[in-house]
Amino acid sequence: MSKAAGLPGWADRPLVWQIFRLADQAGGEARLVGGAVRDWLAGHLDGGGQPDLDMASTLPPQLMAAAAAKAGLAVYETGLAHGTITLKDQQDSIELTQTRRDTRTDGRHAEVQPTDNWAEDAARRDFTVNAIYLKRDGQLFDPCGGQADLAAGRLRFIGAAEHRLAEDYLRLLRGFRLAAEKGLRLDATGLAAMREALPGLAGLSAERITAEMRRWLEAADGLVMLAEAASIGLDRALFGQAWHLPEAAFYDRLDWLGRLVLICGPDGALEECGRLRFSRAELGRVHQLGRQLDKTELAGLAGPDWQQTAYWLEEAGARLLISCLWQDVPLPDMARLRQIETFKRPAFPLVGADLLAAGLAEGPQLGRRLKELEQDWVASGFAGTRAELLEQVKKFLIGKLE
Repeated sequence: MSKAAGLPGWADRPLVWQIFRLADQAGGEARLVGGAVRDWLAGHLDGGGQPDLDMASTLPPQLMAAAAAKAGLAVYETGLAHGTITLKDQQDSIELTQTRRDTRTDGRHAEVQPTDNWAEDAARRDFTVNAIYLKRDGQLFDPCGGQADLAAGRLRFIGAAEHRLAEDYLRLLRGFRLAAEKGLRLDATGLAAMREALPGLAGLSAERITAEMRRWLEAADGLVMLAEAASIGLDRALFGQAWHLPEAAFYDRLDWLGRLVLICGPDGALEECGRLRFSRAELGRVHQLGRQLDKTELAGLAGPDWQQTAYWLEEAGARLLISCLWQDVPLPDMARLRQIETFKRPAFPLVGADLLAAGLAEGPQLGRRLKELEQDWVASGFAGTRAELLEQVKKFLIGKLE
């Protein structure tokens, strides 16, 4: 047990103190634990900001919920079956979980029993850096050596890595994601256990996998940890194929979905693997990013009139990058790639109502004429104002009458 110089600013919150008091008054104890404590000790909170707060208590959640409600706090039974409630005041929201120990697990769900032993509660957590507790008097309780691992830049499973993974196979993905986010490295023992645990990924839901992959791919060291994961075969175990890992200079230009398509491959590879669950909007982007550009489109983007090609392509910069890397086609120079990435598609000045007002009859011909006008406008280098284009429509109608 080491001494901290009082509670840090991120923890010195009215709701935190109220939970401390409620637990004390009921004959128990509450402590801060988890990511906020870890990130504070690692120096990630030095720039300020308010992290998500998690606390643990030795008291049953029903007892704490009743006491919190009586004290005027909002209470939500967000995970009562697992001993968790969420408490809110006007400023903050805190998840409060009863200290517990696992009694049985199937790799997805665990059966737990309450305990008032903080070391037992720590022993059931995933990684040592997530099992550091901060008490109300500013003291740290670190029974698993999390501070030493943080200092060494090491991410280490608590106890036997194979047991922690068997309790919840999502920890396999979470380990790589957490290492990618926090600049840590998994130890050799943990990596070896993760390799052996790969078959357990088959039992995880697409929603849980997608949530972890999103955060992993958004992380600063995401590409580094993708390479580490591929070295133990996680790519094939999860997606049925090897990842194609690009240079960081290219990977960093894309958002998480672009990176996912880039490493897994275009032309529907992600949908075919069936291991991820996307929103409707995300699925639309996956389809778009996964359609490789053809030779004409690639040549157009590389040519002097690239804007005219980019106009017709959604996410032209990302698709160009993905297509070139997968087709082994040389990329345009970086200056051109930046131009395409930042290209703002100009708005075509006319809509269907303009043609109707000018006297063109409603029907398929109207849509075709509007598209022809747009194509000519793009081919001209986006020349022509709304008035000039409407004049073309009038001449077209006059020509038809003649």
